[in-house]
Amino acid sequence: MSDRTSTPLSSVAPLGALALALAFCMATPARAGGPLDIVNHQPVVYANGGSNLKLNIDQGPLGSRTNAQAVGLVQNAIGLWNAVPTSTMRLSLGAALSTDYTRWNYSGVFNNFSDGFNPVIFDTDGSITDAIFGTGAKSNILGFAGSAYYTSGSLAGKFVEGRAVLNGSINVSDALWTLVLAHGFGHFFGLH
Repeated sequence: MSDRTSTPLSSVAPLGALALALAFCMATPARAGGPLDIVNHQPVVYANGGSNLKLNIDQGPLGSRTNAQAVGLVQNAIGLWNAVPTSTMRLSLGAALSTDYTRWNYSGVFNNFSDGFNPVIFDTDGSITDAIFGTGAKSNILGFAGSAYYTSGSLAGKFVEGRAVLNGSINVSDALWTLVLAHGFGHFFGLH
């Protein structure tokens, strides 16, 4: 379901992992199945092994959780990835996004792959999830994430920027949110 057509933006392919939504039912163990996308017969990767990826957090709440509580969940998931000794990926919080993104204003940051941001959007009521995946999707999708990448030129096969959307309309435990976020961040940097 991902669109791999080149765009005028330096041949950037829209989010290879966007369509890989995290469903509410997570009964099977998590497994990494290799890279999500390949360019020139090589896995798509972040430059420098992703050693310094900054996530930019939404200003709003996540369902019944305050912004501070939601940011804490993101930090917990970051901690899980950063503790993997065989990974070069290192995530951290960058500058916060300027506002609370909703169904009415998310597209400017969500569809922008040249602003230097890797937005993590708190879709507090699920309306962004419904806008992207169709009415009622918010009842089944906890979140989704992925990154845009170059398909040609000297940066072919390198991710540009990523994004994640978390659906706050489904009420789950903090422990499950942490695992869902960690799973989503795996898609963010190209794991299946």
